[in-house]
Amino acid sequence: MLLKFTKMHGAGNDFVVIDLITQRYQPREDDIRRLADRHFGIGCDQVLLVETPDRPEVDFRYRIFNADGSEVENCGNGARCFARFVRDKHLTGKRVIRVQTAGGVLELRLRDKHRVEVDMGAPIFEPARIPLQADAMADHYVLDVNGQQLEIGALSMGNPHAIVRVDDTAAAPVATLGPAIERHPRFPQRANAGFMQVLSEQEIKLRVYERGAGETLACGTGACAAAGLVIGGLSMTGLGMKAAGMILMLGDGTALVTLLIAALVTLILGLGMPTPSAYVLAAALVAPALERLGYPLLQSHMFLLYFAILSALTPPIAVAALAAAAIADEDPFRIAISAVRLAAVGFLLPFAFIFNPGLLLLGDTITNGFALLGGLLATAAIAISIEGSVGISLKTVERLALTLAAVAAVFPVPMISLCGMAVILAIGLRYAFLMRRGAGVTTIE
Repeated sequence: MLLKFTKMHGAGNDFVVIDLITQRYQPREDDIRRLADRHFGIGCDQVLLVETPDRPEVDFRYRIFNADGSEVENCGNGARCFARFVRDKHLTGKRVIRVQTAGGVLELRLRDKHRVEVDMGAPIFEPARIPLQADAMADHYVLDVNGQQLEIGALSMGNPHAIVRVDDTAAAPVATLGPAIERHPRFPQRANAGFMQVLSEQEIKLRVYERGAGETLACGTGACAAAGLVIGGLSMTGLGMKAAGMILMLGDGTALVTLLIAALVTLILGLGMPTPSAYVLAAALVAPALERLGYPLLQSHMFLLYFAILSALTPPIAVAALAAAAIADEDPFRIAISAVRLAAVGFLLPFAFIFNPGLLLLGDTITNGFALLGGLLATAAIAISIEGSVGISLKTVERLALTLAAVAAVFPVPMISLCGMAVILAIGLRYAFLMRRGAGVTTIE
């Protein structure tokens, strides 16, 4: 029979993609092997089938067959190719596509012509769900492989992965250990074997021996598994819970004190680190403390994200200030102090997120409206208070009044918020009137 197909790849992980919506074909194991054969067939790591779903809430059924003919649960690079395929072949006009796989439902997002994002879901560490034969969940397991005791991490990204940490991926015995790990009896459904080299706090190198396909140039679920193992180790070792317990103990049950400690810890964690890494660490170590205080997920994580960003300009390291100092040929510490002063509103805003959900549009229309208007006025008030001038020098009592009014303006009680906004507007109108009269004008250098 004649069968139309498309050859695709994601980062070198290559696929034969077959549309079974507009043509008929019943996949057989020997057919898949012939298609995947690189000498006598088309050649690929996996064969992907696009089928009509049997569930109403999804758009397509996405089936994945390894080169050895076995059907598997998930493939990250394949999912990206799948999304591009169904869009290019006009099988859908959607930019957010939900697909049914043997491992569950995936959501694929087409960002532009050349970029597809896949929500791979959270990693699974429970041995029974990987599946892995083990007495209890642990941050590492020991396998007897070819007569040696091999320490691995194990998890599932919808398909089972075993991760081995190595000093040099180029010298890793992937060809010998890969198939031995893949077919180890403790993995009843076999496993993908990853060999991970940690290069820095932000970068790893990875080689993957995929079950049923051998070593491939890339593996999307393998990359997620390696990253998940690094972050998941914080949870499995209990480090996240221990850090949360210490923050709560130091806060002594007082919400504001606990939030101040959480902010300080996040700033310290982020010193010298890029924002994504600082945020991920804070999410693992600090977020459990905010969760125990009963704060909603979005507010807690926006709190942490803002302080992870601000850690880049906070002394003593202040990586953003170092970059600016090199450009301006100035003292980095002075620039860092100036940056903190100018960004003072940013240090206060995360606390407003916690106490006033309207700032994140999480309340009703009136609450959200008061919060947004109050937030704008409060931001201006604090900035003017810190500068001490709006073209005319402010008195100390007026600067203090502006600061207190700014706090009141974002308070989650409408009457208090109104009072704070009224004070800010009154002081603003007074100085607008004085400036029009030209009274007391000072020159700002």
